[in-house]
Amino acid sequence: MSEVSTKAKNYFSNFVTNYSNEFDDYTNVPIEATELYAEYKKFPLDLTHFNDLYDTLIYSRLIRKALELQKAPKFLVDFGAGSSVPTLLAIKQSKLADLKAIAVDIDPEALKVSKQNAEALGLSDSYVFKQGSMKSFLQNSTFIKGETLVVSNPPYIPAPPDTSDYHLIPINGGVDGADYLLDILNYEHPPGTTLALLWGSLSNPSKVIPLILEKYDILHMNAIRIHFGNYTKLPHINSHLYDLREKGMVVFDNDEINGETQIVIGSILRPKLPENNKRWIGH
Repeated sequence: MSEVSTKAKNYFSNFVTNYSNEFDDYTNVPIEATELYAEYKKFPLDLTHFNDLYDTLIYSRLIRKALELQKAPKFLVDFGAGSSVPTLLAIKQSKLADLKAIAVDIDPEALKVSKQNAEALGLSDSYVFKQGSMKSFLQNSTFIKGETLVVSNPPYIPAPPDTSDYHLIPINGGVDGADYLLDILNYEHPPGTTLALLWGSLSNPSKVIPLILEKYDILHMNAIRIHFGNYTKLPHINSHLYDLREKGMVVFDNDEINGETQIVIGSILRPKLPENNKRWIGH
């Protein structure tokens, strides 16, 4: 690895060490052998063409933890909802009868699957489904209200600029994997909002981490080591990742024992109070 890639790896590793409450290593553990799978297998739910069960269930666990920490939010907004399996499982387990969920996705086929899954769990009355881009909803200042949990497992895998394959839409986070994350993190979330975001070492940590530390308090963070999946093993995606690693824009390991592995981060965040608000609270 180059000097700049080593520096980027050390920066990311220090962040994980300093802020993670938990670290799980799932590199050699089948999903069926994890505690994540137990709840999922109880229900007849469908996934979209983004068929990554590890990612889906790690995200669901994150949402469940966020619902515990925020203590009965009024609204849950899921950007890039896809099948809605993660939020549906989390809401079902939380038993928050008054919680209203808004599932946002640009893909109408994904929203069809979402609606079917909500019906299967008896949660249709708790859900509103909105077709459109995450950016368009973020630009609507009345969309996110206080006491809201904003959750997202946005596309966070880097892809070359000429990537246009429809099947890669759920994972294409732009050239460095950080496009959607930066949109969410740069948005001025109102007081009372909590964010639960799934991202990772392939999402240009050199951009994402400073923004988190500048604008947010970290309430909880879980780091999970997993193998590269079907998408990151695609030749054009994989070669792009190696190019970015040499530039210090992504972090991953590859060795003879475990092969190619990445770190997925589940972060629960709350916008920092302005200094004048902090002073007022202090009095």
